[in-house]
Parts: sequence; C-alpha cells; structure tokens
Amino acid sequence: MSKPKNKKKKFITQNNNFINTNLINDLTYSFYYNMLKQVAISIFSWENVPGSINARYLEEILFFNGQCAFLFDDKLGYICTQCAPNRKS
Repeated sequence: MSKPKNKKKKFITQNNNFINTNLINDLTYSFYYNMLKQVAISIFSWENVPGSINARYLEEILFFNGQCAFLFDDKLGYICTQCAPNRKS
C-alpha cells in the first residue's frame, strides 16, 4: 500500500510558504533596523571635530558600543578608536 501523493505535495507547499514567510520577516526586520539606525546616527551634529576624526565613524562606534577612546599621536594627530572596558570582579 503506497501513500497518497497529495500529502507530499501539501507538505512541500506548506514548507515553501514557511520559508517565504521567514524570508519576508527577515527582510522587514533588516529594513526597519537599518532605517532606525540611520535616524539614531544622524540625530547629532558634531562641532569642532578635528580633521583626522571621521564623524560618521564616531557615531557608529557610539551607536554599537556606547563608548569610544580618543587618543593623540604626534604623527597621526587625534584618533578615535573602539575600546573595551577593563572589568575586574
């Protein structure tokens, strides 16, 4: 006794619908995340920033990490870099 083919077809159709729905959800999430990130990054305007510091890079570091480090080097001038806190327990 063989299984009817309709069940297999129904499973494939349902599986494709599930995959398509997940793809649409992922694309929608990415779209809104990127739009809100752009709004959050472009809220502030920076004044008196040295020419060696990219303001866009500074904003992205602050958006993703919430902190950054400013350094002054004799050859390179002012530098803005990512930093990691020293957590001692």
